[in-house]
Order: sequence, then structure tokens, then C-alpha cells
Amino acid sequence: MRWIPVSEMLYALWALTRRLLAAITTLSVKLSIQTRFPVRIATITNWAYGITVAFTLISGGALILASRADTAEREAVAQRASLDDLSEQLDKDIYGESDLARDYVIDHDPQDLQAWQQLQVVENKMEIRLEHYRVRGIPDSALDILRKALAQSDALTALQRQAMAEKDGGNDHQAVNLLFNREYQQQLEQIDSAVTSFYNQVNAQAQNIVVQTGKTARQLRTLSEVIVVMTSGLFLLVLGVILRRRLLQPVVKLSDVVSRLAAQDYAAEPPDYRQIDEIGDMAQALRIFRENGLVRQQLEQEREADLARRRLLATMAQRLQACEHRKDIWRVAGVFVPEIAPGIGGQLFVQKNASGEMHCVAAWQGMTRDSAPFLPQACWAIRRSHRHSATLLGPDMRCLHLSESGEDSRHHVCVPLMAYGENIGVMVLRQNDPEAEFPLLYLDLVAETLAQALTSQKLREALQEKALFDSLTGLRNRYYLEDALKNCLDQASQNSQPVSCLMVDIDNFKQLNDKFGHEAGDDVIRQVAATLKRVVGERGHLWRYGGEEFLILLPELNSTAAKSVACQVLEHVAAINQLPDYQRFGAVTVSVGVSTWPEDARQEQLISRADEALYHAKHLGRAQVVVASELPPPPDGLEVTG
Repeated sequence: MRWIPVSEMLYALWALTRRLLAAITTLSVKLSIQTRFPVRIATITNWAYGITVAFTLISGGALILASRADTAEREAVAQRASLDDLSEQLDKDIYGESDLARDYVIDHDPQDLQAWQQLQVVENKMEIRLEHYRVRGIPDSALDILRKALAQSDALTALQRQAMAEKDGGNDHQAVNLLFNREYQQQLEQIDSAVTSFYNQVNAQAQNIVVQTGKTARQLRTLSEVIVVMTSGLFLLVLGVILRRRLLQPVVKLSDVVSRLAAQDYAAEPPDYRQIDEIGDMAQALRIFRENGLVRQQLEQEREADLARRRLLATMAQRLQACEHRKDIWRVAGVFVPEIAPGIGGQLFVQKNASGEMHCVAAWQGMTRDSAPFLPQACWAIRRSHRHSATLLGPDMRCLHLSESGEDSRHHVCVPLMAYGENIGVMVLRQNDPEAEFPLLYLDLVAETLAQALTSQKLREALQEKALFDSLTGLRNRYYLEDALKNCLDQASQNSQPVSCLMVDIDNFKQLNDKFGHEAGDDVIRQVAATLKRVVGERGHLWRYGGEEFLILLPELNSTAAKSVACQVLEHVAAINQLPDYQRFGAVTVSVGVSTWPEDARQEQLISRADEALYHAKHLGRAQVVVASELPPPPDGLEVTG
């Protein structure tokens, strides 16, 4: 049996195991020291799988070789036992053959001859067995010793055959001498010594084989056990380091982040795993998902803010449509503009006089209304009819109406109020909060909405002026008279106070128009209206009732006080300075009719009774005051007209 290949294979297995041990040690050190090991988990797993397979194959090979070594050991022991039997049998047969030959030459017993012949057959078989053992690995030196012993045995066999022939020929003495001499005995002892030497060599060789195969088997089993332990260690390393530290713990953290991100909690920040592996890829993907979510959330917030601003703009437009006075517009602007542009202070300037000066009418978010008026030329936004800032969009011209103080180093934006190509005013906006941004588009829409509201209010006021006031005198016309009279009488009734009514008519006004023209008539009407305003003052209300007629309501005045006011009207109208063209016509006079509730008229008759008194004043010669309570009863058939 050849043992050198087995040793070489054992050495190769041991060298491969040492290399695998070194690789595992290096991998363990890197995995335990480097927190950002740049190897993908799949790569590590494949390596671990490959090493485990290699360990399994090596362990299996070692066990197979150990089994072969055990088999060789058992074969060596069995062969040693067989050779022991061979040596013992050979030694026994040689001595037995010699004893049978000696017995035959002494006793001449045929049975001894027959037994001797049978031993000859056994010796022939021994030659065959020697060839068999030579093939099975018995050293040639031992076989040569045994072969020489057999040759010597053949020589003794020849002497024995000769001695038995001498015995058969009757030469007993010669036969005995051949088998019992000293030389024969020495040859017999030499054969016994050769067999013993053969036995010792074969036994020593078998013992060496047993020791060597036993040692090899133990080494292979130890190697297999070491590899099994290494496989278990590798499994624990992969399970503890890779699955637990590199996979389980990061996955648990990432799972929590995924759950929070799925609930749109973008405050959850993924762990900073920057290693180049699957966990790093997942962390990077989560970071990208979170960033996209933050961007989407910001866009949604901006969209919600835009929708909120749009709703505020719509509500503001609705409130502006319901405004009846300009002050309502200022209040609406002060309420809604700070909500549309939070963190942005503002002032609203509009033109309030013929000079075109801009006056502050509203302020919000920390800005006051005490800013001085300025001319439109002082604002670049009004000049350009476009939004303007000296700092927001880069260096630009500064508006002259802005303060030069350090406080105004913050961003300012001026937004003009334009409607139908006409500049109505300007919004001056200031950044109060450094984080606040100017929603310029919405501020433009606010300015446009305010401009349209102001234009509509201006138009409404103009229409109201035309509807309620006389364009020639500026006095109220009869459009509002019925409601005003009802309110005045209701208030007087609640307070138990009288109300007097004066009807004033310019005397001979038709002749004045016919002689001097309508322009002169209009001028007289204006002068009479101005005189009546001065006389009445805050004591009552004045209307232009008809062409040259005027109506005066005097709350809380009885007929006596009302008649006194009427007399003042006559005096002041008579004192009107005439233009040179009016010299030929003479002084302008008026006639006045007075009625008082509840002294001489019911509520619904207050104006008609005053008109009736005026008619009587005209009938009595004009330039007079007639009180309704002093009127005589009308004659039969006389019709009183207003």
C-alpha cells in the first residue's frame, strides 16, 4: 500500500484550510473594525456560502481519507495475522516433515510415509502463497528470506527422500545417518531461524503500517473536526456580524423610517448608511424618497397657501363689492392684505385732492398712517405704472418718498393701483420678517382689485352725486327728500320735538331768464343757494325742490323760530350783490312759506302746507313770509297749487 499520495493530499488539505482560516480572520477583523465596510451583503453571503461549501467538501474528504486509513490499518492487522499463521505453519510443517521422515527410517511405518507425502503437497501450496503475499506488498527482502528457507526445506526434503530410499533398500544405518547427523540438524535450525527472521520483518512492517495509518486517521479526523468547528464559527460570524449588525439592525431602523415616511411624516430622517451594499442602497433610496416627499410636501403647502390666498382674494373682492364708502375699502384692505402677505407691513396711498398728492389712508403690520403726503413723481412705481423695488430684484432707483433711516434697509416694494390706464394710488410694502417673501403676483392682484374697487366707488359716488345732489347748486335734490323727511319726523315724534318746513321761491325768475338768459338765471340760482346755505348752517337741511324753488327742514324749531329763519332768508337774499348786467332788473327777492308739525300741519301735509303758504306769499305781492297757521280760509273755487 502506497502512503505518500495520502500524505500529500493531507498536506494540501491543511494548506487550503490555513488559507481559508486566514481569509476568515481578515474578513472578521474588517467586519468588526470597519463600520462602513465597502462590500455588498450579497458578496459577503456568496463568499460565506462558497467557504462553507469548501469546508464541507474538505471535511467530507478528510472523513473519507480517515475511513480509508482505518481500512488500511485493519488490512495490515489482518495481513500480519495471516503472515503469523503462515510462519507458524511453515515452521510446523518443516519440523513435522522431518519428524515423519525420521520416524519412517526408524519404524518403517507406511502411514508415516503417507503423511510425509501429504506435507509435500502443503509445501507446494506455500510457494503459491508466497507469490500472493509478494503481490500484496510484502517486502522482497522478507520474501527472499522465506524463499531461501523453502529452498533449504527442499534440500532437507531431498535428504529425507534419500534416507527413506535407503530404508526401503535395507540400508538402515545409512538412512539413519542421513537424518540424524549434525549437518542435517544445523540446516533444520537455519530454516527455523529464517522463518523467525521473516516473521519479525513482516511483523515490524505491519506494526509500522498500523501506527502510520492510525496517526493519519487521527489527523484526518482532527482536521474534519476543526473544519466543522470553523464552519460553525463562520455560520455564527455570518449570523452575528452580517445578519445582525449589517442586516437586521439597519433593517429595523429603516423599517421604522419607512413606516413614518409611509404616513407622510417626512421629519423621519433615514440613518446615514453610506456603505456600498444593499442597506446603503436602501438608505439612499429612502433619502431620495424623503427629499422628494419634502419637495412634494412643500409644493402641496405652497399650493394650499396659493389656494388660501386665492380664497382670501375672492373674499376680499366680494367685501370690496359691498363697500359703500371709501373708508370701508381702507378697512377691508387692512384686514385682508396682511393675511395674503404675512410678515409684510404696508401702507395704502391714494389721491385725495386736485393737486394729485398721495395720502396714506390705511396701514398694517407695524407701519403707521402718519407718513407725509408725496407727489406721484416721487414714486418710481407710479412713474413706470409697474411694481418697483430698489433692493428686492437687484440694485435699482430708490423711491424718494421712502425714509433713508437704517430701518428701511429692509426690502421695500411699491405696487401701483392702476385701473383703466389711470393711476389711483400705490401700496408701499416693507419686509418686517426676514424670512417673509413677497408674493408679488398676489400683491399685483390685490392692487388691481383695490384699484377696481376704488374706481367703482368713485364712479358710484359720482352717480350718487348726480342722483342725490343738484349739479348746479350742489344741494340735495328731491330724490332723497321723502326718506329724509320721514326720518326727521320719526325722530321728532320720538323726542316730542316740532319740525318746521320752509318753501323758498325766487320772485320773477321767469322774466329774469327771458330777459337776461339762462346763464344769468343759473347764476342767480347759485347765489341764492349759497345764501341759503349760510343762513341755515347746521340748524337744518336744504334741498333744491324745483327749478327756482328750495325746501328747508328745520328740526326742533316751532313756527315762530322758523318764521325768524325765513325773515333772515329774505334779508340775506335781498343783500345779494348784483352783477353790472343785473342793474336794470333790480334786487333779487324770494317768497317763503312756513309750516310746522304738529302746530299747523299733519306729518303727511307738512310740505303741502308750506307750499300753500308760499302761494299766498306770492299772491300778497312777493318778497314776503307767510306762515301756514296765519292763512285765511280759502275762498270758494280757489285752487291752491304748489
